[in-house]
Amino acid sequence: MTEMNHLPDAPFRNGITGKYKLLIKAVIPKLLGYEYELVDAEGKEYKSGHPKHYAEGEMLRCMVYFKVTSAKLVVTDTLICNKQDLTAALPEEKRITESKPTEVNKTVSDPREIDNPKEKGKKGFYHLRIADYEKTGNQYSYFVEDATGIRYKVGIRTKRFFPIGSVCLCQMKVSVLQGGEKSFKVITICKEKEVSTQTGNKHRKKHKVKHVKRSHTSSSSRDWLGTPYVGGHFRLIYTPMGNKR
Repeated sequence: MTEMNHLPDAPFRNGITGKYKLLIKAVIPKLLGYEYELVDAEGKEYKSGHPKHYAEGEMLRCMVYFKVTSAKLVVTDTLICNKQDLTAALPEEKRITESKPTEVNKTVSDPREIDNPKEKGKKGFYHLRIADYEKTGNQYSYFVEDATGIRYKVGIRTKRFFPIGSVCLCQMKVSVLQGGEKSFKVITICKEKEVSTQTGNKHRKKHKVKHVKRSHTSSSSRDWLGTPYVGGHFRLIYTPMGNKR
């Protein structure tokens, strides 16, 4: 029984998105953590990154995402789960570090509550925590995690920097795979103001402004007496009375 627990799974036999045990074939130090080359029971290889350091030959629990393309089952993404009950991470001091930009060392503790997209099961905007990122030139590629610890790779790169641990509003796409399984993808990290404006415009009612035309019969009080006709004005002439003859 113990031997069976130390054998990797065969995700392609199930062909369904879910958690599987994969064996660490190689560990490659990167700027922001480690890249892992993983292998399953059938010898198929996978790749995934993670900030924690695990040793070669160890087993990791990973989230493997599938989709069908041209009648062929393919893996769209592989993410190493944060909670590992199969192996323990190596001490942090053993991690091989490289020269990094200043912002790499910036981490924050954001008290805002993060969402669980799978609980709602539909596309929309969710608050997710920044778990890791990679910098290429002046752009960042982010990895975010939800309330259950599942990680997602943000599809669109950005020039904006978010410290690890900060909570950001993310736009998520949900698609249904073969077998009824749902695939969750984070498209981009949004600005709170942009989203509030979009949702506000969607539900905002358009009010027509009624222009009231002034009627010709509506006039000032002085017009009530009417307009005299031309030559119809009266003058009073005073003449002194003469002696009658």
